[in-house]
Amino acid sequence: MRVKCEQCNRTSRELWITQTILLNQLGLMYSGNRRDLELAELVQAVPVTLARRKRLLSDTLPRARISALQLTLGQEWQLSIHDEERRRAGFAIWLIDFGWKYSYGLNHVMTADELQNCLPQSDECWGASTAQQWAQIMEARDFSTVPSLPRTIAKKNWIWAWSQTGTLGKQTILHYLTSIVMNNDADSSSPGCWSEQRLAAAATLKSLLGEGLDEGHKKAAVLHRMLICSGLMIHYSPTLRIKSVCLRVIYRRMDDTSWKLLSSQWAKSPFQGRLAVLWRNRGFFTLMLEAGWLSGPYMELSYSVASRRLETL
Repeated sequence: MRVKCEQCNRTSRELWITQTILLNQLGLMYSGNRRDLELAELVQAVPVTLARRKRLLSDTLPRARISALQLTLGQEWQLSIHDEERRRAGFAIWLIDFGWKYSYGLNHVMTADELQNCLPQSDECWGASTAQQWAQIMEARDFSTVPSLPRTIAKKNWIWAWSQTGTLGKQTILHYLTSIVMNNDADSSSPGCWSEQRLAAAATLKSLLGEGLDEGHKKAAVLHRMLICSGLMIHYSPTLRIKSVCLRVIYRRMDDTSWKLLSSQWAKSPFQGRLAVLWRNRGFFTLMLEAGWLSGPYMELSYSVASRRLETL
């Protein structure tokens, strides 16, 4: 690939090159190999740079503009697919860049304000096999009103935006809300305002649990539940940087002083700690159900009763 790019510089601007680099970085980040992770960190900004250069983050071909071209149905479908492919590549780059902060506690390059493109379309529309099927889906739903992430943030219409986008857009919404409850980009000059934002984000995450998470792809629904549960666990945890503590435990960097400090933090906020444990358990419960380790209505009922009891302690 490098030789091809060196022979023709135009190739480096092709969308498939960006997608290839993105998949390579994704594999390096989550391969489980520390050396691969360090290699991925060295080229962290490359996909972001390509996305900015190719304007994958902006709405360069609005739906109204495509309709005004008066193309045949087949041509309109192909052009819309290309535009959606660009959009999804941009959102995938944002999600992977955010993964550096979410998964490893490192700095990310992009901000939510850069995602000026509207949220990705529904998976049903993206997966249409023919132009006729695509047209029927487009007629049934008005995709011209799909908002961007910055507009959704400003208007706080999360539930409506959730219903208008597909799996990739839903994951973007969850990662952004999780970044708020994780206090990633807090403005230290207005801690009171930031506390309100965290509470509002946590309330939105709870409300999204009842917004058709089981519709569509089952694996995506499980992932979304896990993201919500982990975000709420972090929100209620008395330990501000819980992921840093987890990494220190994994790599055996916790000494007696660190354990005593951690214990005292949780002892000062017993109710908050119980809620963190509750959401952590809900996350494990979701995984166990998916793996088939738990089954039957009695198990779900007993878990629901236990959860309500824990919340009242």
